[in-house]
Amino acid sequence: MYDIETSLWQTKTAYPFCEERIRDYSSISIHDFVLIIGGQCQKSTETSDETNSIIAKFRNNVWTQVGNLMIPRRYHRSVVMNGRIYVVGGRGTL
Repeated sequence: MYDIETSLWQTKTAYPFCEERIRDYSSISIHDFVLIIGGQCQKSTETSDETNSIIAKFRNNVWTQVGNLMIPRRYHRSVVMNGRIYVVGGRGTL
């Protein structure tokens, strides 16, 4: 995470909801936390990656699962407008 006051990058707690890493997610900043929405978990085995529906909040160096999308999404975008979060586009697992 980049600290604009010190102009330095800092290592923070890793995203805990995927076996290896998450990719193709969207993120937003709202109030005093960051949300990571959906995405695809890369697995360390030869099995295929899985698209997830997790909505995770990062605050004070702690990850918390705060909800799920109705349909798992990847390659989507998220925006905040009038205090609401909108998730649009991308691919799901229909």
